[in-house]
Amino acid sequence: MLSFARAEPESGHGIDLHRGDVLTPRPGVTRDEGAGRPPRPPRPSATRALAVAVALGLLSLTLGAGPSAAQTPPRLPVGQADGIRIDREHGHLVVRFTRRAARLYRGIAGESLSYSCYGLAHRFELGVHVERQDSGSVPVPKRRRPIRIFKGGRRFDYCSLRVRLGPHRTRTVNVPLTQRGAIFVDEQAATFRMSAILALASLTAALEDLRGFPTGDDLIAALSKTSFLTADAEHLVALAAPGDSPPPGKIGYWSDGAENIAVVTVSASGRRLYIHEGPDQALTTNVAPYLFRPR
Repeated sequence: MLSFARAEPESGHGIDLHRGDVLTPRPGVTRDEGAGRPPRPPRPSATRALAVAVALGLLSLTLGAGPSAAQTPPRLPVGQADGIRIDREHGHLVVRFTRRAARLYRGIAGESLSYSCYGLAHRFELGVHVERQDSGSVPVPKRRRPIRIFKGGRRFDYCSLRVRLGPHRTRTVNVPLTQRGAIFVDEQAATFRMSAILALASLTAALEDLRGFPTGDDLIAALSKTSFLTADAEHLVALAAPGDSPPPGKIGYWSDGAENIAVVTVSASGRRLYIHEGPDQALTTNVAPYLFRPR
């Protein structure tokens, strides 16, 4: 039985400012009868003046630190991925293979380019996130030039391009068109990488006849022994506790050597992504929309 715990976005603690004492004239102050002038306000004591100055200084520091404390997530690049760029021109979505993707273009010249473009929902539910979709296939010219794939007024967040590199090889390139699409594509790819680590941990436990999941050090050592898994081991770091986070660009792994396991990474926008599995395959994660995305 699977149990899911949705992670709510983290929010910073707001600043609660309370009104302090207001300096008012002391009672009993009267007009200077001889001079006929209005009474002078009493001078605050040196201690009270110092307290007011310190309070104002602390207030200015607190207000000044507010915006920087709640740092805005970095803007992710949009419109291009792996040397393939998608532009909007006169109501069309136009695909351009830049010089970086020239070799890929030569491999598909004269073939067909399949695409699917998606408009994402504002709030992801379990496995449901697409509001609109358009798919199709267009011929690829012999010579490298722009390819029109879609015409219409609907707005899409990202497009998935699929090219055949041979009878049994297909490559998919996801190109984000909006910031929402860039975050989705990045977190989806991170989720797939975490899922692969979970699968490798289960495979390692089976091959080495372990009674539970391998620990972080044991999994890294096992992956390092296999040549085609060395790259996975290089991006994997052992975590001291399931609540820890790995450095950017790494995937963190933790296990108690029994039934508890955690795989964690940090997205390009700074969001902590995790998959925790416990006894009886109880699953806790904040990437459910990517794990259970309908195909």
